[in-house]
Amino acid sequence: MKPPLGIKGLNTQGKGELVYTDEIKKHFTAILEDIDDLVNTGQVYTHKDEYQDDNSSNFARRNTILYGMAGTGKTEFPRQLVFEIAAKHQSENEKKLNEYNEDLTKKQEQLINDPESEQLKTEIEELKNLIQDCEQQLVQEESKLVPVFQIDGFHLQTAGKAINDKGLESHEKLIAIIKELKKEAFGDAYSDKPYIVFVEEADQGTNVMTAGGGGKKNNLLED
Repeated sequence: MKPPLGIKGLNTQGKGELVYTDEIKKHFTAILEDIDDLVNTGQVYTHKDEYQDDNSSNFARRNTILYGMAGTGKTEFPRQLVFEIAAKHQSENEKKLNEYNEDLTKKQEQLINDPESEQLKTEIEELKNLIQDCEQQLVQEESKLVPVFQIDGFHLQTAGKAINDKGLESHEKLIAIIKELKKEAFGDAYSDKPYIVFVEEADQGTNVMTAGGGGKKNNLLED
């Protein structure tokens, strides 16, 4: 995975190569603050919401639609969130596990070019043992790392990741897919633990050429 780019003008992971408006940077920071509050105290502080409406007590106010031309940072926004969340809430064992897995991948690639290397074989076995130890320790500790579920529009149209989607609308497919992802991440499809959903290329959630036809209106995921 390529390293984080960082957001210019904010104290974030990376060099600060992403350039966003003050409004977008404020929204980015607000999402992280809400996650911190929920992870550390079990609640979202309503007084932080400048709008003070019916959504002030939950995360609905942080729902975001990113749009614009290619290269404007739409995909990098949630990707940067992942790096920030990991830096704040990832345990030492989780950090070690990621490092060991990255090292293992590199060693295995080197072994392809040098299959007779006994040193590489030994190092790979040592890394596998370290990974196994970390995984066992992680089972015994409660992770505070907030997962980010990335779902692309194609899978919303086919729902191939989770369900037989016959006759389901886009939002019903999205719900079904999220339930499966929560079950995988938390062991419970109805878990109340925090998570972020990033839907990339949302307009692919339905056939945009036929959406709204056949008596159906507001059939696009954005609606």
